[in-house]
Amino acid sequence: MKKIILKIIPLLLLFSSFSYAQNFNLNSLDLDQIKSLISEADTDIPKLNLNKSKASLKEWTVMTYINGKNDLSEYGEQDVNEMETVGSTSKMNIVVELGTAHQKTERFLVIKDDYPTLITSHPLEIMDKNDMGDWKHLVDFVSWSKEKFPAKRYMLIIWNHGNGWTTSKGISYDDETDNHISTPELGLAMKEIGKIDILAMDACLMQMAEVAFEVKDYADIVVASQETEPGNGYPFDLIFKKMAKMTKKSNEAIAKNIITQYEKYYSSKKDLTQSAVKTSKLDSLAALINDWVKTAMQIKDKRTLINALNETKSYDMKEYKDLSHFIKLAGEKTQDNLLIKKGKRIQKFIYKELIIANTGLEKNSNGISIHLTKNGTGKKYADLAWSRETQWDEFLNSIKSVEPLTPFEPDSACIDPGDDASIAELMDYVNCLTNALTSTY
Repeated sequence: MKKIILKIIPLLLLFSSFSYAQNFNLNSLDLDQIKSLISEADTDIPKLNLNKSKASLKEWTVMTYINGKNDLSEYGEQDVNEMETVGSTSKMNIVVELGTAHQKTERFLVIKDDYPTLITSHPLEIMDKNDMGDWKHLVDFVSWSKEKFPAKRYMLIIWNHGNGWTTSKGISYDDETDNHISTPELGLAMKEIGKIDILAMDACLMQMAEVAFEVKDYADIVVASQETEPGNGYPFDLIFKKMAKMTKKSNEAIAKNIITQYEKYYSSKKDLTQSAVKTSKLDSLAALINDWVKTAMQIKDKRTLINALNETKSYDMKEYKDLSHFIKLAGEKTQDNLLIKKGKRIQKFIYKELIIANTGLEKNSNGISIHLTKNGTGKKYADLAWSRETQWDEFLNSIKSVEPLTPFEPDSACIDPGDDASIAELMDYVNCLTNALTSTY
């Protein structure tokens, strides 16, 4: 009888919420009526989590914030259909907020189906107007997901355009509201959300020291890309299919699975990146960087550092460069023994301890980028946690406006035609170098 009463409780609460309802007397119901109520409770009314023990919780709830209220709208729907090929399981909840350019925003638990082009998961909440570029709305989605679908561990995937740390840029662009979540706002959101296990960003350019440091206290692992991502982003069918079989595995193993499936899916492309950062190591990275900066700022000929900067692997935003590659080149260009020694320590730390997994599809992409420019920094950079805890901005300002030691010729497809070249061949070579220089900085 106790189990029956527990199943009827949601109905009692429902009846009591109606101001026009008549007095409801449980004793007046016969057994058939009670069975009918139980049946309705099983099918139509969400269950309440009454003192639910941790042992009975699912292992994971994956919360995917799909902001398709922009030119990515069709990809958002495609990705939900990918998720539905796997669906939520007895060990894993897949929860989605889906915003698109042509319909209301919906929240739902993803259910497995056999329809590759039709979303059949039933909406649990529909919103007429909402701002998916507002960090507070992201917090609301995660809070809703945790309340409705509690689990032992949580993964949050933020799906949208991304532009790295820059305050005037960020992630989750909502074209209807012309708003987005900046990096400092992402930090505010994560603080409000509370600790989660994995934060993954299915967006471009987000795997940066500045971004990861902003959220380091609120997620054990950050998964993201140094470079831009294709429009269809994560292969969710592959990721979740494998994850469903390994839900008991460690957070690191779950994060590595994202990297592995991403690399497999895009194996034919050589200019893509995806990596996982262990946030508990970021304070140590900051300490190593501060120690390195002290030596670097004492280098008399700063032009050698500019040469290293110019040759460092960069991404779609040219001031975003691979941290480990720059540290290596800085040692080589300056030939300063102490800087080389400290640089090798940082490189080893990044490879051995900070980066859990890295696709390695793009040469000299070692898993984490950093803002690197000869134009110095300003107030917006100073607002970042990374800037407050490191002297990286002081270093950048120390090389501001310094010219390179030697003219910079970027790694390009331009081929020197040789001394006997015709005027037309020489002009083609000059034009090629000019275009390469323009696109590099």
